Parts: sequence; structure tokens; C-alpha cells
Amino acid sequence: MAVASSRNAVLLPTIQIPLVTQTGQQNKVRALLDQCSQRTFVLRSNLTNLKVNKMRKERLQLQGFTGSRGSDQYEVVELFYRHRRKVRKLRAVVVDKVPNYKPGKGLQHNVRDLKARGYKLADPSVTSGDIVKLLIGADFYYHFVHAGYIREGGIILLSTIYGYTLSGTYRSEEEGTQVELVTVLKLTVDPIMELANIDGWNTTPEIKDLTALWDLDHICISPSETDKKEEKVLGNFYETVQYSKEQGQYVVELPWKENVDKLPDNFKLALGRLRGLQHKFIKDPNYCKQYSKVIQDQLERAFIEKVEDKSGRTSCTLSSSSWCH
Repeated sequence: MAVASSRNAVLLPTIQIPLVTQTGQQNKVRALLDQCSQRTFVLRSNLTNLKVNKMRKERLQLQGFTGSRGSDQYEVVELFYRHRRKVRKLRAVVVDKVPNYKPGKGLQHNVRDLKARGYKLADPSVTSGDIVKLLIGADFYYHFVHAGYIREGGIILLSTIYGYTLSGTYRSEEEGTQVELVTVLKLTVDPIMELANIDGWNTTPEIKDLTALWDLDHICISPSETDKKEEKVLGNFYETVQYSKEQGQYVVELPWKENVDKLPDNFKLALGRLRGLQHKFIKDPNYCKQYSKVIQDQLERAFIEKVEDKSGRTSCTLSSSSWCH
């Protein structure tokens, strides 16, 4: 609970979001923009008649507007809202209470002045005190908020996809403006501590280490397969690198790939070509003599050489002279 001074009141940013109903219509609900909340929350009573996809249940430990309490199961749903004729999605945790906010007297004058000057407000009924049914946390905050703002005295006009939302301070006509708790200072998902309540488990250093490891994995800081391969290549580099005094430089093995399939030979292709030449020699003896002359010339010039077959296969040879008549 926060209490403003008798002349200055705090203005919190709210917008009207057109949520899609089960019949495809839209139902505008008042939402509070809270960049300090790690998650988005929706009031359970607001789900009636809305188009909702139930996604899963999560064990969360909430610290903030629900007070500090142990972990509990919360339902996570997918809501649908309209913007520029398009239907977009957002995920929200279902709770029985979200922070309510009602501005004090004196704001009406500011709102009338801003509207008269052509500002489109994201929450036209900001002075009405309608119940906040949706809290937009940091996970979807920038889906609604644009960069840039305008300062009008103590009031900040923050640009959103639905117009300007009001924040900052203004002069109130009330002696004291009561504002309920409005921010979720911390929200954690902590299944490890649930294990600590089971018999045989306790908060030993090992469990604390396990908690830290889980936290890193939860925010996607974990080694990938690519990182592991690079680490292995780097280790091989350190093991094989040597300094050559004769050459005056470092020498290291090439990082050959492991378990690489050997390329197939061209034995069948070569055999087929050999048989094709055999048929040509029989049909055209003159071509056979010219071919034999070229091969012999290349042997004498050492352009080609005879290679012994070490593969273990039966050798297939073709002596051109035996087919040249």
C-alpha cells in the first residue's frame, strides 16, 4: 500500500485491450502495464465468455501483489486480442487477484485538456476507475508499448499500439490518494525447493548447487552441441600443437573430422568404360591403333604410369595391341 501526498498523486499506465470472445466479438478490458512484473496475469473471473486456449499448469512462487507465499500450481492460458484487424496472442497466468488502480480526483481536467489537444488515449476511461482485469508484464510489455514518450508537466504520455497511456504525477484534489500494491517485484519458478520438502531432502550445498544449475538452464544458458564440438576441437589443438625450432613456427595437426564415411571408388565406372573401348577396338581397328599410339606416347613422356592393383580385386586389363589388327 502506497500513499501519495495531499497534493500530488501517482498515475499508473493503463490501456483498454479488445480481447476476443468465444463468438468472435471483442470485449475491451482494462489492463495495467507493469514492466516490473516478470509475467502477465489475468483475472480468473474475466475469462468468462472469452476465447481461451488452456496451455498448461506451472508451479510458480509468487512474490508481489499476492503476498509472499510458497509455490503453487497456476494455470497458463492463451488469450487473443485485436489490433489493426489482426488477431494476436498473449500468454497469461490465471490468478484470483490482480492489482486494482483508481486515480484520484483532479485527473479529469488533465484528460479533457489532452483530448482537446488531439491526443488519442489508450485508456479513454482512465478516470472512471474501472477494475483492472489484466496485468501486462515484461514478457509482453513491448508488444504494446512503442519507443518514445511526451512530457506534459508531470504527466508522461507513453506511446502504445492503442494510443497514449498516462503515467507520472498530477495534482490531486484529495487530501490522500490510496493506491493498492501495483507491482510484482519478483516471480520465480522453483521446483527444486519443492524437492527439499520431501523426506530425505534438505537445503544442503548440493541442492543449492542443483538449484543454481537449474536456474541457468531455465534461462537457456546451457552448452549446445556446437559448443561441445568446438570444445573438443580446441582440446585437440592444445594436445597436438608443437613448436618447430628448425622452421621457427608452430605446427599443429589439421582438425580432421571423425567417423567420416569413405568415398566409394569408381571401379564399376572404369570397368564399363574399359568394355566400351573393347567394342570400339573390334569395330574400328584404325581407331585402336591411334589409341594405342597415344597411350604409348604418354607412358614414354611419364604423363601416365602403370599402377599395381592393391585392392584385392581381380585385375581387368585390356591390351590394345591384342585388338588391333
